[in-house]
Amino acid sequence: MGDKIVKPIFRPKSYWGAPISLADEISVNMRMMHSILNIDMISLPLIWDGGNLVTNGKVGFITERIIKDNKKKYTRKQIEKIINDTLKIKPVFITELKGDKLAHSDGYLAFINENTVLLSEYPVNKLFEKIKSMLIKLRKY
Repeated sequence: MGDKIVKPIFRPKSYWGAPISLADEISVNMRMMHSILNIDMISLPLIWDGGNLVTNGKVGFITERIIKDNKKKYTRKQIEKIINDTLKIKPVFITELKGDKLAHSDGYLAFINENTVLLSEYPVNKLFEKIKSMLIKLRKY
């Protein structure tokens, strides 16, 4: 975000590292980023895996994994507001597909310019038909 970095809480289901306290994670990361790059870091109070955001700077596609990961602390509306207020984008939550262990939106789509999204094309079978159906619904955004 311009001259700042926004840092979410890194606790994805796919992460195998040893857990550290949230306070330590934020403190260490903020000090490191500031000292190395002389960039301020804003703490984003959401558990959020890095590949789960595809944005053009106005709209952000995010799988519903973020809602599941944060449901003990925040409602869907609160998560949407936190993202909108912090990142200045309108979050659009997309279905997390069964069998998708990472649940990264960047596995399904990518912006190729500000107004055009490239959707993944998959071979024909039951799982990929569900993916294709979900992607077709995204066309309205």
